[in-house]
Amino acid sequence: MATLADPFNEQICVPILTSIRWEEGLRCSYCGSTDVYSHGNYERSFSRYLCGHYHRTFNDKTGLTFEHSKIPPTKWFFAIYLLNKKQSTLELANELEIGYKAASHMVKLIHGSIYTNRISSKLKDTLEADEIYIISGSKCSTDLDRSPRKRGFKPRGGGSWDVDNSPVIGFVQRKG
Repeated sequence: MATLADPFNEQICVPILTSIRWEEGLRCSYCGSTDVYSHGNYERSFSRYLCGHYHRTFNDKTGLTFEHSKIPPTKWFFAIYLLNKKQSTLELANELEIGYKAASHMVKLIHGSIYTNRISSKLKDTLEADEIYIISGSKCSTDLDRSPRKRGFKPRGGGSWDVDNSPVIGFVQRKG
């Protein structure tokens, strides 16, 4: 069965990825140095490099969302294309011929990467962070005409077990 992913092959995807990745010139993924040498190939079509300053090897996928993924980059490219077309995770899993859990994980990583890039492009320089615990709903109100809650929040992600307060974290950029 032929899928829409057939036009996405590595000979097309890898040059596009490298041209986007190294748009401002080849730099070390760890230290940002431009003292970089070719050091063979990685997998079939990716290049491996050696940093002359940091003395460490890296490749075209180092530091990317799908760096250690067993799913080929062609399917990652096609997943991004399908997500741009507003496809659901189930449709994405069927189209890519992978499991639903793998497709769900891909979607989560892609959305997280997009969110991180948007936030990091807006927040630069010095940041200030603060946290506050807010009473969750009306559970802690004493003037309600009902019996008290018998169960509390689960300990993970809902404040502390003793008090049902939800943590809220805020970031502010200085001079911004």
